[in-house]
Amino acid sequence: MTQRSVPTDHVILPSDLDAQCLVSTVTCYYRSQGAGNSVSRPQSSERDPQAVVQPNCFELPEMAAGEMTGLLDDTQSELRQCPHENPEPECRDPMKLKYRTIDGSCNNVANPRWGKSFEPQQRLLAPHYINGTLPRMFSKIPGEKLPLPRRISKIVSPQQNSVAHGVSNMVMAWGQFIDHDFTGTPVTKNGSRTIKCCGDIADELKMENGEQINTLTSFLDGSAVYGNTQEAFDELKGKDGKMLVTEDNMLPESKSSTCKKEKVGDYCLAAGDHRVNVFVGLGGLHTLFVREHNRLATKLKTINPGWDADKIFEETRRIVSAEFQHITYADWLPLVLDTDTLTKYRLGQNDYNYDPDINPTITNVFSTASFRFGHSQVKQSVQIGKRKLQLQDTLLRPTFTLNHLTDALEGLVSAPTDEVDPFFANGLTDHMFETNSTAHDGLDLVSSNIQRGRDHGLPPYNDWREFCGLPRITDFDTTEFISKSLASVYRHVDDIDLFVGAICEKHLPGALVGPTFACLLGKQFHDIKFGDRFFYETRSRPERFTFQQLKQIQQISLSKIICDNTDMVDIQRDAFRTEDSVSNPRVNCKSLPGINLDLWRAISTTSINRFAPSRNG
Repeated sequence: MTQRSVPTDHVILPSDLDAQCLVSTVTCYYRSQGAGNSVSRPQSSERDPQAVVQPNCFELPEMAAGEMTGLLDDTQSELRQCPHENPEPECRDPMKLKYRTIDGSCNNVANPRWGKSFEPQQRLLAPHYINGTLPRMFSKIPGEKLPLPRRISKIVSPQQNSVAHGVSNMVMAWGQFIDHDFTGTPVTKNGSRTIKCCGDIADELKMENGEQINTLTSFLDGSAVYGNTQEAFDELKGKDGKMLVTEDNMLPESKSSTCKKEKVGDYCLAAGDHRVNVFVGLGGLHTLFVREHNRLATKLKTINPGWDADKIFEETRRIVSAEFQHITYADWLPLVLDTDTLTKYRLGQNDYNYDPDINPTITNVFSTASFRFGHSQVKQSVQIGKRKLQLQDTLLRPTFTLNHLTDALEGLVSAPTDEVDPFFANGLTDHMFETNSTAHDGLDLVSSNIQRGRDHGLPPYNDWREFCGLPRITDFDTTEFISKSLASVYRHVDDIDLFVGAICEKHLPGALVGPTFACLLGKQFHDIKFGDRFFYETRSRPERFTFQQLKQIQQISLSKIICDNTDMVDIQRDAFRTEDSVSNPRVNCKSLPGINLDLWRAISTTSINRFAPSRNG
């Protein structure tokens, strides 16, 4: 088989992209005959428009690109070919009917790829590409180009303090944590090598639109804890049904990640998602839920001494995944979305019936734009105990997780988060992953979000308003926007990038986001709920919890999990809201309800008890 470069008729100049270090998103290009190929489209570097970008164009290649987005060698087995070229998953194993697979396959038995890791993301609207592969770059005004992402970022998204009163910084951290549970768009580090593409292709064969890969399962299933491939899972699993931890009950060391080691004894953390080292909130929550798994597994082993390690592990994983889902749907989403959106998309409790016709696969617009709203919530000042640090001084430094875990989590639940608006911390827009303060080599996450949306072929903002049943914006002076600076950077309202337009919208009453993001978030969380056969509220055998077990899970809270797995002795009842003496008082940890695992006690096979879980449900 020969290897060919992807033909293009347009060179993407650095002025089009305005980026300091570009890496190529792993994309499958679907041909008119239905075949596909794993390729990455080369970008031009800032210094030499004709040169393919090297992955080491600054000193933090893996820390800046890889730890943030998923920098993968294009020889990784899952990326050597596009998903539809791989064998169809086999779903007849009875274990796959009761317990989730690690890679998400066979959740939908009739469509075993739906929601599986390393599958193309879904499209809600047809992509906007030039010739099927190149990003949108021209204005609706003839002869004009779209504004540079960096220019948009500097004009529309200046640093400005905007606190969301009553909402804790844990809302931002939890959003980032679950994002890394179900979205991961990889980039390749193929350097200047010829792109592996297509084999022998007839010159006249048309290349269709590219589709980006999601390396994670699309389900809220705890894969941030357990991994999403058998290889990753095997490296993280310990003995007796537990997860691997150090003698100090911390996450194990990663042999492949890159991070900054501040103190003797520091090391890069290993977790189900490799981005664990990026932010102290991520490291803290990853550690918290590995500890929660091991705490539950230890108790289940005591209650059921006859269970083997695999049984203990799978039952514990079921509970932890249910905790993920309950905390997200019962406590977190009601702060993010308004009551009308929650009702429209049936996101409340005790409202579930599995629908095998719903494809839960994460959509491109969700991973690329709408679920990035939380970037606006990131604070420039990071509170760790009584210390306040600059955001850029905490990134990729696991020392704060390793040495100050309780203080870091205390800071997240105590400090208010920032509003979702066009104002961003300069630790994200000017100093992200910079090597030092004088190098001026930091990344701009807002620019990256804008450019990624174009690279992924996302239609402009107005098209998404129309998709959501909202009127198209016809004038920059609309009252829909918080910011009035869009007219100073865009030439036409139909040029506005989705991330920019939606982040500038006025919030819906009782929500943290505006109507466009609310629509896109509501739909995705609906689909990963009703399209998930294992959703924790299911009443179907063999996946279900008993009624009493479910009631136990429905009373758990993030505050209780923090209490059970750290040195904290008191905390507010709702970790997602700041402390309030009346509505959200600080209470002793012992007063918070937990899970009574006695309801998971196995019984003799000679007796009948409808409340006992078994391999057959």
